[in-house]
Amino acid sequence: MPKIRRSRRFKEYQKVCYFFARYLDEMEGKTLNIDGYDTFSCKPVTMELEYVHRFTESYLKGLLWKFSRLEEWYKEHKTPVYLLSLTTSSKNKTIREAFDVLREGWRNLAHVLRKMRQEKGMQIEYIYVYEPHKSGYPHIHVALFGNLTDDDVERLRRLWSDKYKIGSYEHGLNISLPRKHQEIHHVRAYILEYVKKSIDLSNVTVPHFVFLAVLWSFYDKSQWSWKIPYWTASGTFAPKSTGGGAFRLWGASRQLTQIMKFDAKEIDATQNGVQYARFGGQIPEVIVRLSKESLRNFLSENGL
Repeated sequence: MPKIRRSRRFKEYQKVCYFFARYLDEMEGKTLNIDGYDTFSCKPVTMELEYVHRFTESYLKGLLWKFSRLEEWYKEHKTPVYLLSLTTSSKNKTIREAFDVLREGWRNLAHVLRKMRQEKGMQIEYIYVYEPHKSGYPHIHVALFGNLTDDDVERLRRLWSDKYKIGSYEHGLNISLPRKHQEIHHVRAYILEYVKKSIDLSNVTVPHFVFLAVLWSFYDKSQWSWKIPYWTASGTFAPKSTGGGAFRLWGASRQLTQIMKFDAKEIDATQNGVQYARFGGQIPEVIVRLSKESLRNFLSENGL
């Protein structure tokens, strides 16, 4: 781990870095032991599972699978892709405050993107990831899928600089020209580059470690947000987040999130036990027979 104590610039982050480093040490090789009951064999079972967090190899493998699904979706839709970078000034802000400012700004901008989707009746999807500057301060990379006009781009830039006042017009929100699907052969590689760079601990620098420590510190539940009602323009109540909460390193629009989810695994009830509720009271004959066999096994094994 980098020597935070030797860096005067990050002196105020020594405590959070210490607890983050301790967390990493304590979680290394950690497993979860689950005790349960096999309803088919009527025997107790114990299962040992790896404790997976965002800095484990298993987490990275899961990301590779998820982003391969994203690439499959992209090949089917072949929409233009805009590459955005969102930044805020580090002047008079701590790294934690910069995270808060960027998160609130991105929440507002994502809400505008959803409104644009409804107004235009077209598909606009996105995936975003936080990455550290060399200074340790965060910025956001966004891959935006959809057809935007010059007016749409100008609207986003003006919102970020003039309304949200997060960054300057020139440098706060940078957006590329649309790239056709032929120009981007590996969307997965583009996004993964930033995700892997953010969570890579193999050759981490002091600013990068401070970035990760501050990001990790948002998991303090006492600082999590809650929903409060507020009046909308139409005169109805709607929930609004108070901010705060656990911090996501990356995320996506609802549709892309669904696309990248793991497929539900079908379970054969004849091999793995029975959930009667799923049959709505109509229990198949084979399950009745299996239940009787399980009961006989249980009675015989316990001398009853």
